[in-house]
Amino acid sequence: MFSSLQSRILLGLAAMVFISTFLMTTLVKKETMKQVALLQNSSAKNLVATALLNVESQYNSLQDHREALLYLKKQELKNIVDLAWRVIEKYHAASEDGSLSLQEAQRQAIDDIRRMRYGNGIGYVWINDTTKPFPRMIMHPTVPELDDCILDSESFNCARNNGENLFAVAAEVVRAKGAGYFDYDWPKPTENGLTEKQAKLSYVSLFEPWGWIVGTGVYIDDIEREVDRCKKNIIEELRRSFSRISIGKSGYMYLFNGDQEMLIHPNLVGADFSKLMNPSTGHPILGDLIKAVQTPGQQLEYVWEKPPLHKGEYRFRKKSYIFYFKPLDWYIASSVYADEIEAPARWIAQYILFLSLVILMISFVVSLWLARNLSKPLHLLSLAAQKVGYDNFTASTVPITGTVETRRLGMILNEMLARIKEASQSRESLFQEKLELESKLFSARKLEAVGQLAAGIAHEINTPAQYVNSNLGFLSDALDDIERLLTTLWTLLVQAHEQGILDEKLFQELEAAYTTAEWQFLQEEMAPALAQSEEGIRRITSIVSAMKNFSHPGSGKRELADINSGIESTVTIARNEWKYKAEMELLLDEKLPPVPCYYDELNQALLNMIINSVHAIEESHTKDDQTKGKITIQTARQGEWVEIRLSDTGSGMPDEVVDKIFDPFYTTKEQGKGTGQGLTIAHDVIVNKHQGTIAVNTEPGKGTTFVIRLPLN
Repeated sequence: MFSSLQSRILLGLAAMVFISTFLMTTLVKKETMKQVALLQNSSAKNLVATALLNVESQYNSLQDHREALLYLKKQELKNIVDLAWRVIEKYHAASEDGSLSLQEAQRQAIDDIRRMRYGNGIGYVWINDTTKPFPRMIMHPTVPELDDCILDSESFNCARNNGENLFAVAAEVVRAKGAGYFDYDWPKPTENGLTEKQAKLSYVSLFEPWGWIVGTGVYIDDIEREVDRCKKNIIEELRRSFSRISIGKSGYMYLFNGDQEMLIHPNLVGADFSKLMNPSTGHPILGDLIKAVQTPGQQLEYVWEKPPLHKGEYRFRKKSYIFYFKPLDWYIASSVYADEIEAPARWIAQYILFLSLVILMISFVVSLWLARNLSKPLHLLSLAAQKVGYDNFTASTVPITGTVETRRLGMILNEMLARIKEASQSRESLFQEKLELESKLFSARKLEAVGQLAAGIAHEINTPAQYVNSNLGFLSDALDDIERLLTTLWTLLVQAHEQGILDEKLFQELEAAYTTAEWQFLQEEMAPALAQSEEGIRRITSIVSAMKNFSHPGSGKRELADINSGIESTVTIARNEWKYKAEMELLLDEKLPPVPCYYDELNQALLNMIINSVHAIEESHTKDDQTKGKITIQTARQGEWVEIRLSDTGSGMPDEVVDKIFDPFYTTKEQGKGTGQGLTIAHDVIVNKHQGTIAVNTEPGKGTTFVIRLPLN
């Protein structure tokens, strides 16, 4: 029957096809089950990792929010103490000028501060002295029995860092820095009486002329309440996110904390976990999950029930991947049944076997072609799965090819990878924004410190400059007297010599000394030299005065000010910016009335605009162009307004740029040279704070004029 060559070829081909089909089906089934299981496990693990990234991002935002709230609390305390300071300074000035005695000034200052309240009447200001080792209370508005008492009670030993006496700690703070913050625990007054001790933050400042420590404090429990509320929002967001995640048929994600409280779970939230045991070990299941975090794979395998059809039947193998987030003491986990992981692989293997048998019966050629086409997409899927598992997942893409099932699996995996990439990029973006905000905050604090340092240096320079100026005046007057004396003496010596009264030899010695000293030259040069020195010291005094005037912190409220003086001080401070690049012309109306304004903020706005004009002039000149531009500042009264015109001969601006120059962070300068904040700040100060106007007249290539109008009323 099989003696013919054709039958033997057909038999050989049949045997080859059958054996090849059998071997291929067996091997593909094994590899498919392995790779699909690997993908399912990897998917479950990656979902937990993604959730961990989300929690970490939310936690970072939570910490930033906490820091921002604490910063606002600190600023509030500092503002309250600064307000009390101004009250004390007022009475101190009255005692200095003799309008009040020292005792009466201190008494009135204490009465005014005793009445100060804020924060729904809970907040107050106290005063104590700097007595060692324990200060004496000068005034406490809510516990008047402490007045004039030494604060050495053990009840005050509640400073949070070391349990020391809180008033002694406050005294150490002001001795070291003059002012500062410290925290301690103190009962909080409520409608129902005092609560248990709660965290409290205080700010203290030393009024050195009277040796008073002025302080106030605020409870920060509202910060923790806000943080707890944010934590609940994070949990709620995770609950919604977990509800949308599908792992196999019955798998899910859940969240519990280190106190073994289940925070998120499809059906066990609020259950008594002390009664939920692991049938595999006999230990509490959550305890085993916590221990599993310490294993290399961060997973736990155990047997469990499978509700609703198999509730109470603890025979189904299950896997949980667990990640621990230490800052919140949270455990994030995914749970999936082993049979659901293997089910897709078994189904695919059976499908391949069925198709292989059908192909065998149809034709050998079709069977070979079909087997190759069935195995190829699975092979590509396996390679992609291995690449995702062992390579950088952000650079991987799962191919979408083959049957409907493998294409669907590929699309699911690609969607999962896209979400992971998106979460990673979002985290990186948030991190960069945080760095930029920290950099800007650091720059703002640095500028504030530089301003304070400039004011201190100006004050220190002013005193020796006055000495030098006074001495130069004395030397100038003395030089006139010496010149008259020496001229008279020389005239008398010449007359005595001519009359023969003076010895010839002595006269020759005096004449030689007169010639050697070059008295004529000294007469001509000493007076101009002293005049130049006096001009120089006047210049130093002018610059120092401008620095002190410009860096003065202001009162924080509107006050009548000399706008011309502010412009002159600002121009002097900015001289180093413009003197090499532009000529400065001031056309200031001497009859200009005082203007109600925030003096220091207006000076800062004008400084920003002057520097902006310098940059515009610099842009309009090439590197080889040595000519200077020109900046003109003019003031005048226009009815009930004061007008300031600031013009430059810079590059000017096109219309599309003029519409955006006051937008935050908008700049036409190259990267690293401008922040886009100068004109924004100027616009805010002039328009929003002073109810003024600012207009721009510009022509490309010729220059720009800013017209500022401030109301007199």
